[in-house]
Amino acid sequence: MDSQSQIILANADWPAADFVSELTLATSYVGAFVLDAGSKDSATHRFVEPGTYTIQVSRTAASPTGEAVVEVDEVAKTALVIRRRTRSVRPPRGTGFPARVPPFAPRPPPARAAKPAATETSPPSPAGGFIFPPAPVCSPEIPFVSFAGFAAHSSPGRSLRAPTPMPPAYRLATLADIPALEALIPLSARTLQLGYYTAAQIEAALGTVFGVDTQLIRDGTYFVAVATDPATAAERLVGCGGWSQRKTLYGGDRGKSGADPLRDPATEPAMIRAFFVHPDHARRGIGRRLMELSEAGARAAGFRSIEIIATLPGEPLYTTFAYAAVERFALTLPDGTPLPVVRLRKLPPP
Repeated sequence: MDSQSQIILANADWPAADFVSELTLATSYVGAFVLDAGSKDSATHRFVEPGTYTIQVSRTAASPTGEAVVEVDEVAKTALVIRRRTRSVRPPRGTGFPARVPPFAPRPPPARAAKPAATETSPPSPAGGFIFPPAPVCSPEIPFVSFAGFAAHSSPGRSLRAPTPMPPAYRLATLADIPALEALIPLSARTLQLGYYTAAQIEAALGTVFGVDTQLIRDGTYFVAVATDPATAAERLVGCGGWSQRKTLYGGDRGKSGADPLRDPATEPAMIRAFFVHPDHARRGIGRRLMELSEAGARAAGFRSIEIIATLPGEPLYTTFAYAAVERFALTLPDGTPLPVVRLRKLPPP
């Protein structure tokens, strides 16, 4: 609520909110807590002007107790500085909810002396802020806005992640992305799949199982995550993944032979295909966002069920989206090396 006691945002079930994608990206951007898929946590987010705000938590029958976590982050519009203030409130013992977080006023940004455009590298500030190096110096004329986030949850112990400079942008892949994809996929596989597969298995799978399927790009069902360096404005692909309406189950162009006909949405599942993330950007929500985009695309095309031939390191992500293992088997790679995989399936709600 604002200072006039007007409700500006409310939520009782974050996965059902119409701003769920914005919330996922915003929490990733400021390095906030991770919201688990399938949870019934309440969460909101809003960019607000500096001022005084009150957050009220009310219990539900399913969650008579819990903890409220408020995160208020001062965010420069240049995405240079994020300063977090976190306040946790538990109701008095034995009372349960409702609980009220006291009015909370974001701090004004510190005064900055005018400086010419330059770059600087600075350590984390003593007040808990982070300055992302290297980056252009923030001009004193650029105003700050405040990000206020709130979550109430029944399971304490959420972890906070270090902020990242800026969230990647997501778009459909184009044929012009193929060289970048051909560089990203081997790097991702050799780094993030090691430990699940041997180096020999990974090398044997590159190009055939781990490779670019240009049909997905032509069909408009393959997405890329693009990160922008705040210092140079240079862009690079940091993630890729999509879905398929074709018969091919997995792999790149080099693993195909013959035609690749369409599936029937009424009787056959769509396939989640070819997810890879740059090692420097792993565990930042990129795979999750690509899954959201892929599932939405498959549903819009009329598919009622979805399957994945998943690698072992990918299985944990897919299970958080309610996919269940239905078969475990091994692919036979061109040199005869076996590659264990798992078939996962997601059925429509009853």
